[in-house]
Amino acid sequence: MKNLIERLSIKSGLTKLEVSALLFVLAAIVTGALIQIFRPDAKAEIPPAKEKSSAQLLKEQTEKVEKDKEKKKGLKGSANKSTESGIPKDSSININTATIDDFARIPGIGEEIAARIIESRVKYDGFDSIDQLLKVKGIGKKTFDKIKRYLTL
Repeated sequence: MKNLIERLSIKSGLTKLEVSALLFVLAAIVTGALIQIFRPDAKAEIPPAKEKSSAQLLKEQTEKVEKDKEKKKGLKGSANKSTESGIPKDSSININTATIDDFARIPGIGEEIAARIIESRVKYDGFDSIDQLLKVKGIGKKTFDKIKRYLTL
C-alpha cells in the first residue's frame, strides 16, 4: 500500500498525506454506495412523474386523432355500420349531450364544426330543436339535410 501511495504521490504532484486522504474518502464513498445498494431493507424509489410539456401533450393528442382516423377507416366497411359513417344505422346522437367526438363521427361534420355546435349549445343553453343547427357556422341547408337523420333531442 505504501508503494502505491508513493507512486500516486509522484505522478499526481500531491503529498503522501493528501493521496492517503483522497484514497480514504474514495473508499468511504464506495463503501457507502455498496451498503445502500445491498442493504436488506432497501426499496426502489421511483422519482415523481414530471409534468408533460405542451409539445408532448400536442404529440399525444395528434397520435390519438391519427389512431381514431385509422379506426374510422376500418369501421366504414363493417356490416353493422352505415356506409357513410361510424354511427350505427339504428341509432342517433342527442345534440344536447353529444361530445365533439360524437359529432365528428357524423358524415360532413368535422372536429371544427363539432366544436362550433357545442359552443352554440352552451351559448343558447341547449337546443330546443334540431333546426337550430342551421345557425351554426359551417352548417348550411345541404349539410343539415344530410346529417339530420343522425340527430335527436
